[in-house]
Amino acid sequence: MLGDDFEQTADGGYLGCCLGGVGQDAAYYGIVRFDAQGQQLWTKKIGCESPTGYASAMRIIETADGGFVVAGVSNLEPVC
Repeated sequence: MLGDDFEQTADGGYLGCCLGGVGQDAAYYGIVRFDAQGQQLWTKKIGCESPTGYASAMRIIETADGGFVVAGVSNLEPVC
């Protein structure tokens, strides 16, 4: 995955977000979490099936409670 944004987390790890897929009946973006040693902890694909839609995550930030917020764009209606 090519990262649109990576953010270092309070524990020394990283959160990243990126464009996941466009066309081929899918429109989604990806989120990935790494620990401080660079080991991938988890990934998440967010979006839905859509032959003409797109979704792209552009920015990710860690929140004070350890969660995160993702901002991006999409042309999917309704949001899936």
